[in-house]
Amino acid sequence: MKKHTGFTFIELMVTLVIFAIVVSVAIPKMSDMFGQKTLSPIGGIFNKALQLTRIEAIQRGRPVYLEPAMANDWTSGWAIRFEDDQSPPVVQTIRVFDAPPSNSQIISTDFDSSTPILILPSGQASRTGSFTIKLDHCLGGEKLLYELLISGMFNKQVLPCT
Repeated sequence: MKKHTGFTFIELMVTLVIFAIVVSVAIPKMSDMFGQKTLSPIGGIFNKALQLTRIEAIQRGRPVYLEPAMANDWTSGWAIRFEDDQSPPVVQTIRVFDAPPSNSQIISTDFDSSTPILILPSGQASRTGSFTIKLDHCLGGEKLLYELLISGMFNKQVLPCT
C-alpha cells in the first residue's frame, strides 16, 4: 500500500483562515506604527524651521519671518525671509523648506501669508498662535500642536486625534 504525504485540502484551508485573521488584526496596528514614524519627522523639520527663524532674527539683529512657501498653504512648504537695508527694502530668502509628504496636514488659523510668524531681533515673537500637524485621517491616532509663545519659544504637545 502506498502512503501519501503532504497536507489535506482542509488543513490548507484552516491554515489560510488563521493567516487571514492574523493579517487582518496586524495591518491596522502596523499602519498606526508607520503613521507615527511619519508624523515625528514632519514635526521635527517644522520645529527646526521655527528655531532657525528665531536664531536668524537674533543674529541679524532684524525681524525675520516664517511664512508658507505658497499663499496660505503650509503643506506646500515654508520659507524663512527678512527685509534688507535697501531703499525700498528687498525681501531676502534665508531658506526654503520642501513640502512635507502629501498625506500630512499643517493647519494654522493664526498664521498665513498675510500674517506670518514674525520674530523680532530680541528673539521674541510679535504675536502668539498655534499650528496643528497631523496625517490625513489622523493615521497614527495622534497630532502635534505647536504653540508659539510671546518669548519666541515653542511649546509642543502630542494630542490624541478627535
